Amino acid sequence: MILAGGLATRLYPLTRDKPKSLVTILGEPFVKFQIDNLVNLGIRKIHFCLGEHADLIKKYLSRQEFDYLDITVSHDSSPKRGTAGALLDANKYLEEEFLLTYGDSYLPVDISKMEESWSHFDVPLKLSAKSTHNTRHKPNIELNLNGTFTYGADALKPRHINYGLMLVNRNLIQRIKRESTFEFSNVIQSLSRENEAICMVTESALFEVGSFDGIIELENYFREGQNELYPKTP
Repeated sequence: MILAGGLATRLYPLTRDKPKSLVTILGEPFVKFQIDNLVNLGIRKIHFCLGEHADLIKKYLSRQEFDYLDITVSHDSSPKRGTAGALLDANKYLEEEFLLTYGDSYLPVDISKMEESWSHFDVPLKLSAKSTHNTRHKPNIELNLNGTFTYGADALKPRHINYGLMLVNRNLIQRIKRESTFEFSNVIQSLSRENEAICMVTESALFEVGSFDGIIELENYFREGQNELYPKTP
């Protein structure tokens, strides 16, 4: 499940007429790299929660040769409902458990190691986190020894950031309806307060195209040939 309905205001004017998913990286739309990475992780079923410029993303997906994948889309009925609202609109596509990520995230993670770590816990939300030491990223997670954590404004001494890959139980949809929340970050914070979420640390690289710095970092990553999917470019 990919949350790809944001307005991408940090990338204006680049995203005035297109979504982050279609921002070009080395001449190709970012979503191509994101899908290729997910396929490399073993993913074969992908759902996009779309919002602004949804038609452009649908058009791109329809033109590509993704016959080997099960790709579906849903459209956020109101941009005011936020990322949590987007999941409500995608309810019929949800599995009992599903991986959730963001439309601007490129995460070359070892998914098997993450799933092994998550398997020791029985909670409705399982996150991944990455240390922000010596990075430009602003931390929003304070880890506890037992896998629980404090999140966002609750974190007094945060040293990690939400890596952007989560394992979600479908029952959370009922919680979203009940609390009438608009952002999935609110769901994370609420669950962390009640110790109903856990967080495992990954050392894998973190890339995003939600900022100009992020775009530069990802392009350099590919140019330097650090990703086996995309050999070093001249």
